[in-house]
Amino acid sequence: MQYCPMRTLLLISIACSALTWWPAHALTPGDEQAAKYIRQRAIQHLDSIRDGISEAQSLREPERTRRLDALMDEVVAPLIGAPEALQGFYGEHWEEVQRLKLEDDALKAVTTMMRDNYLYILERSLKKKIKVQRVTVRGQNAEILIRVFLRKTVPLEFELRRYGNTQWTVYDAVFLGTSIRDGMKRQLREDIEESGVEGAIREILTLRGDSGSASSEESP
Repeated sequence: MQYCPMRTLLLISIACSALTWWPAHALTPGDEQAAKYIRQRAIQHLDSIRDGISEAQSLREPERTRRLDALMDEVVAPLIGAPEALQGFYGEHWEEVQRLKLEDDALKAVTTMMRDNYLYILERSLKKKIKVQRVTVRGQNAEILIRVFLRKTVPLEFELRRYGNTQWTVYDAVFLGTSIRDGMKRQLREDIEESGVEGAIREILTLRGDSGSASSEESP
């Protein structure tokens, strides 16, 4: 297994939060006020994340890496915070993760992979203009599709979702027809098939310099 950020088909997920809550309802063509509110909040938070990256890039090491990691952790956390979300990345291998008592390291490994991938593409989308493609509200749930052009003909799309009164979070992102969620799951499971559960987790954490128990203890 050779772990590194997906340099050509990297996809980004950004957690976006609403500062106040808009009453949930289905949008109609004339409901521009609700649509405008949703667009503004999503765009403002996306821009704040990109501003944070720009500020961190001006720092010296190791503060630069520490600041970027902290920012990316905030972006990634909503995507894998729920147990079922983390299990979805490991699929049929999750029982083996539990048998080896590697749940904590399994979370660290997925966080590390996502953090590095998201940072890589975010850094290349800085100062790029974003455009809202679609706003949809279904009951108390809302969705918004945002597009960023890395080049004139190279779009990157973010699908943000909000459930009830919860914060905005990016459910998925698509670049060149490839889903980041699906791509990450495929990569992780291929690594596990090649190196085993403990080996795959250990190599991810070791290469990133974030070794947990999986990289410091021998298998029983």
